Amino acid sequence: PMTVSTIVNYIINDPVAAVYSVENLYTFIHTQAYDVVRRICGKFRYISNDPAEITLLNDGHHICGHMKQLLQKRCEIAGVTILRMDFIDIAYHTEIAA
Repeated sequence: PMTVSTIVNYIINDPVAAVYSVENLYTFIHTQAYDVVRRICGKFRYISNDPAEITLLNDGHHICGHMKQLLQKRCEIAGVTILRMDFIDIAYHTEIAA
């Protein structure tokens, strides 16, 4: 298990959709972002000995672009444009790292 923190920057393009398409915009974006992070972290390894393999630690900037696209698709219904989605912290739990 690892601990992953992300930050999402977004703008509201359609305030009517933001109010009427989802119950709570902040909660909606938070939930969708959480699911995107879970799926991405399950797909890529933390680190690898193979330099050609895409990993969370070494290729975070590429992975963040992919996460942004996935989150954008999910948030279009709420009238939101995702500007950025970046990792803040990626770390193994201390028991695993040892």
